[in-house]
Amino acid sequence: MRSTLLLMFNMLLAGTLVISTTGQTGNPGASASKMLHDLFDAEWEYAMRDDPPRASDLGDRRWNDRWRDQSLQAIERRHQHNLDILARLAKIDRG
Repeated sequence: MRSTLLLMFNMLLAGTLVISTTGQTGNPGASASKMLHDLFDAEWEYAMRDDPPRASDLGDRRWNDRWRDQSLQAIERRHQHNLDILARLAKIDRG
């Protein structure tokens, strides 16, 4: 699962680079940039909540009373979440 998170992080980072290197100066770019940064923020929170030991390793102690759910339902839920995030990322205007 960490490899999935790493893949998602790299994809989000690539999206940021695409937006920042296009030289957008109008409002449409600002809207796309805000959508991307909102996605980053939401994904960071999701990743910390979904993997409490990793969050603790990174200094976020909010979930220290929990372990990561390794049930089949949780794995399926994370997979569906990843698909949803990729769909949201695809909707962000890169033009």
